[in-house]
Order: sequence, then C-alpha cells, then structure tokens
Amino acid sequence: MKGGKRLTLGQASLFLGVSQTTLRHWTDEGMVKAFVTPGGHRRYEEADLEAFLRSHHKAQGVKGLVARIEERALQQGMARQYFLARPWYGALGEEQRLQFRERGRRLVELLVLHITHPSRREALLEEARALGEEYGRHLGGLGLPLPEALEVFTLYRSGIVDSALEVLRDRQPVNRRALEAFPRVIGLMDRVLLSLVEAYQKEVP
Repeated sequence: MKGGKRLTLGQASLFLGVSQTTLRHWTDEGMVKAFVTPGGHRRYEEADLEAFLRSHHKAQGVKGLVARIEERALQQGMARQYFLARPWYGALGEEQRLQFRERGRRLVELLVLHITHPSRREALLEEARALGEEYGRHLGGLGLPLPEALEVFTLYRSGIVDSALEVLRDRQPVNRRALEAFPRVIGLMDRVLLSLVEAYQKEVP
C-alpha cells in the first residue's frame, strides 16, 4: 500500500463517522481498502478513507440503512439523559442500567442481521420475541405502570425508526433493497414491543 498515516479499525470508523461494525461490513465487501497486520489486525490508509468519503458522500441502500441505525444507537446517550430525570431510573443500580444498555445493543445487532441476512430472518424474529419478553419481565419486575414501561422502549424505538426514515428522506436515490428493508425494521421492532407487553402483563397481572 502507499505510504501515509495508517489508522486502526477504531480510528478509521471515527474518521468515517460510522460504527466499527459498519466499517467491517464495508471492508469485507471491498468498499473500503484495508490491509491486515501479521497480528491479524486491520489497518487503513488515511488517504484511502479520504478517497472513499469523496466518492461516497452518503452510503445508500442497505449499507446506508444499517449505518444510520448503528450511528443512532451510538447516540442513545441522549435517551439515557432523559431517563436520568425519571425517579424510577434514578433508583436503579448500575447492574440494572447495564442490563438496559446490553439489551439495546442486542436489539441493534438483531436489526442489522435481520436486514443483511435474509436466510436467518425467522430465527432472528424469534430472538426478537425472546428479547421483548426479557424487557417485559424486567420492567414489570421494577413495578412500573405499563405506560412508563412502554415509554422506556418506545423512546429507543423511535430513535431507530427515525434513523431509517432519514435514509428514505435523503435527496439521493434509495435502492430497492433499502426500501424493502424498512418495513422489516418496523416489523422486528413491533415483534419486540408486543412480546414486551405480553410478558409485562404476566409479570404484573
């Protein structure tokens, strides 16, 4: 490769403004050049990243949709700031807060896989149902009224859905696969939400 500043995967993802998962996808599919060190780590030439940005001002299609979802998930700190003002959230221990964050990460992983791996969709929907049950049992166990329990999930859900809508609102054309993926995002989120309500009602008769 040509000389110049070489960046790690983490540095390169920050340079491009996407998550490390998205950058891995782009690298695996040959969209972004990289080389592997003898130790098995990916390295990126800054010049190659600059060239990529010049030719891909906005990633379109399924990759663009995935990137927006992951980027919005990274910004969910705003949602946590909102919940910090809620008395019930302030009463949670650190372990319980970590559980909320871990489920949020798992939800994003399920969404990305649901979009990018069509052959696994049925299994992923089943995982989404199970994740919704976990949410419902946890929120019911906290003794929250159902409206507040739903608020926890719907605030996160709205951020993810808005990120998908941003792709459709872009002035640049959106390909067919991205258009077809959008209802799948909604469908998986709805599966989680319905399972959450059912599990909550069992936890809090």
